[in-house]
Amino acid sequence: MRVELINCEGAVLKCTVNRFGISLLAFLLDGKGYIKFTPRLGDLYKYLLGLLTLESVLEAAEEIKINNVIYDFKEIDLSNIYSVDKKITDHSEQDLDISNMAKLIAKVESILYEKNSSDKLGMSTSRMTHYSTSPILRSIIKSIREMDTVKLASLLDEDGEYMGTTMYMFLAVLRDKFRDFKNNGDTSLSAQKIKQENHTLSSFVFRFKGNKSAIEYHLEFQLIKEDTIKIKEYKI
Repeated sequence: MRVELINCEGAVLKCTVNRFGISLLAFLLDGKGYIKFTPRLGDLYKYLLGLLTLESVLEAAEEIKINNVIYDFKEIDLSNIYSVDKKITDHSEQDLDISNMAKLIAKVESILYEKNSSDKLGMSTSRMTHYSTSPILRSIIKSIREMDTVKLASLLDEDGEYMGTTMYMFLAVLRDKFRDFKNNGDTSLSAQKIKQENHTLSSFVFRFKGNKSAIEYHLEFQLIKEDTIKIKEYKI
């Protein structure tokens, strides 16, 4: 299912829903290309109802590409994105395809209903995401992206084992890794979840990439309990 939501002043916002997921595609102003991202389903639903701005949906997206290059949200010049600070209901009716919006809202509602029903029955088969399923994982990912070992220390279990060693040794290893990134000019890291078909539903591999150097570092996170996570380095 592919629908066009907004088409005005040379700007187009399209949404594609298929069995692989949902993505939004926005063509930017001044001939600067396009931005494509995978929104959280709940955020997309709220956006379609006029409850969130496009920026709010973009900020929590799992993957963001500008002209097919992956970016972290903090690296994006929001001034280049048409109506990024607007809710969809801020557009005039002549700029909106109301029929397509109604179809998309119904589709997203259906997916959310199916997901919530299967979760209640303990039958969820969808792969968990760090944004919507595990708040602790989301916080850990955010701390690593910001290269903040102090914040990370407050999230980890002092008695836990990480990369086969203690929490403090693990943080020391990360500090050295962050120092390498900073010495190469990086001020933050982007984070991309890598699909690993042979992994369990509770295991995730993330690629962390320097915003200037493009140096990569991979970590695997395994959810043991709601607030317990194992971490190890992942070799590509």
